[in-house]
Amino acid sequence: MIVRQENKDRRRWLILFLIWILYASLGMGFASLAPLVQPIQDDLDISYSKMGLVLGFWQLVTIFTFYPLGKLVDRHSPRILLAIAAIAVGASVALRGLAVDFTSLLMTVGLLGLAGPIISVGAPKVTANWFVGKQRNFAVAVYITGPMAGAMLGMSLATTVILPIVDSWREVMFIYGGIIMLTGIIWYILSRDRPYEASKLFLHENDKPMSLSSLLKIRNVRVVLVLSIAGLAIQHGVGIGWAPSILQHHAGMSLSEAGFWSGIAAGAGVVGTIIITTVAFTGIRRMIMAVLLLLTSVGLIGLSISADNLPVLSLMLIKFASSPMWPILTLILIDTDEIGHRNIGTAIGLAFAVAEIGGAGGPVLLGIIQDIQGSVIPGLVALSVLLFILVFTTPLIRESVSKNNNNQSN
Repeated sequence: MIVRQENKDRRRWLILFLIWILYASLGMGFASLAPLVQPIQDDLDISYSKMGLVLGFWQLVTIFTFYPLGKLVDRHSPRILLAIAAIAVGASVALRGLAVDFTSLLMTVGLLGLAGPIISVGAPKVTANWFVGKQRNFAVAVYITGPMAGAMLGMSLATTVILPIVDSWREVMFIYGGIIMLTGIIWYILSRDRPYEASKLFLHENDKPMSLSSLLKIRNVRVVLVLSIAGLAIQHGVGIGWAPSILQHHAGMSLSEAGFWSGIAAGAGVVGTIIITTVAFTGIRRMIMAVLLLLTSVGLIGLSISADNLPVLSLMLIKFASSPMWPILTLILIDTDEIGHRNIGTAIGLAFAVAEIGGAGGPVLLGIIQDIQGSVIPGLVALSVLLFILVFTTPLIRESVSKNNNNQSN
């Protein structure tokens, strides 16, 4: 039996705001390199294939760190863990400014993969601690826009505002790294781990730690794992990693124009996430996921066609439709009764770990295709076909209407 009581602690809105800031700083961290690809390649003499590996390396590291770090978040104070993680992410970004070659740049990017997962897993865990019912949908929709907003600011300001002032991509890294570390300090000072009555908000008669094999026996977990691979391949490969470069080479834009429009597209992702995730209640989530997969598939085809403003509009459609995928998949896991509240961090950590196969593979594969074919179009078309096929997996998602959707309306 599941008991879900209303949480009237008004501090939950402060916690949500702090989580948003923390997650936004992470978004700034993993998007910081994308608008600066060209100057970094010129400075360090890095090929497209190697640069693709750099862009996807932190995701590759997280394939091995997400699951154990998810268990860590389930067992220890999110307040302390998230503060340490933010400071480490900031250090990762700042140290990139000291890179002298491909290897040193790769290592600094890899450090993000050792700390970033704590924020990614900790955010939904903290949200589940403080919110239930319909407000949880809204809370997830809000906090998940954090990395998108951070990525939007990171990509749009790097080449249009900061780079012209400091005149070096290295100084951009130092500035971004300092901002991210500051958010970790602010989080630790102002946050709290959970409301006083948190232990009464989520009670399950079988709520105990689960093994990996037990999690994999749950059908929703298996479906989410498959869909999450494609979702992050799009987000990190097209939406963040190579978006500015695609617009430069495929739409004939300058470095600053490509960075600006990539940031605007990230803004479309923020809008899509807030609107769609907020209304993605139990009972219609699989239908929404199917529509989002179809829209993203169409957008990828449009991005591969050079016709006036079509690439920019297609990128905005891709971000609008693909950005809500992960928060909806997160809600599916949180609301799957077989998982239980105590295992949310572990389950989401597992989903992230598998998803980062796509997150790491997307940028790398597109970089290789660019080197071999001289164009990323074949890769975009292949991703479009994959998403169309995955539409047929959405009916496998199990949804059950519970009290979770009726409580905490105030």
